[in-house]
Amino acid sequence: MSNFDGKVNQVILSTDKDRKFEKNVVIVSDKKEFEILLYMLEGNVYFDESSKSAEIKRWKQEISDINKIKLSFLDKSKILLALGKIYPEENDLNKRETLSIEDLHKTNQEDIMVSKVLSEQTGKISKYVGSPTHTQEIVLDHINSEHVEAILLTEMCRQAAIATVVSEFTNDSQFYISEEFKKYEHLVQRDKEVIIQTFLVHGKGGMIICLFSLFQNDSRCVLGYFLGIQRKER
Repeated sequence: MSNFDGKVNQVILSTDKDRKFEKNVVIVSDKKEFEILLYMLEGNVYFDESSKSAEIKRWKQEISDINKIKLSFLDKSKILLALGKIYPEENDLNKRETLSIEDLHKTNQEDIMVSKVLSEQTGKISKYVGSPTHTQEIVLDHINSEHVEAILLTEMCRQAAIATVVSEFTNDSQFYISEEFKKYEHLVQRDKEVIIQTFLVHGKGGMIICLFSLFQNDSRCVLGYFLGIQRKER
């Protein structure tokens, strides 16, 4: 169980609902979500093994190797909820990598809305940051001064998803999206950056689901996923 002893991540897994407002504490609903979180974070978590969180100790003992945890497309709703419980650290956003137009299949660098965050915290989760209005590609005939339009947020999340797929394959491959889902939870302000976290699950025959969560000002604003197939260009 040595792969449960990592100290890179500050996330604490607990079932004690009295701790739900504590920073970095994730309240785990059941064993399946516990497995998902362990897999996402590559075991780099702390465990609340107090008397109010006895299930955590038991679940930990029942899992011998996190690398043997298997996730399925059938679990996508549960995986998405688990991903949404992991709030990004905003103090590690300085190390950024500019994404290329080749990676995102663009012709204008000004239309790339996100940069990859080089973070030690996130395990299998990728992190991106960007301005929700930084694009010349999308022209709106009406701009709401109080919040960002959904079409801009969708494009940001789509770019983050493509970049995540490319990071595992090559930029000569395409991610063909066949299904998408988004749930908007809070309005996004125009003048502040957002953070997007992504997580991939692989299926059969090149099928991939990229789940994402979008945050601003310590609020979770959007949850969703893109499901599709990855194929090399001919």
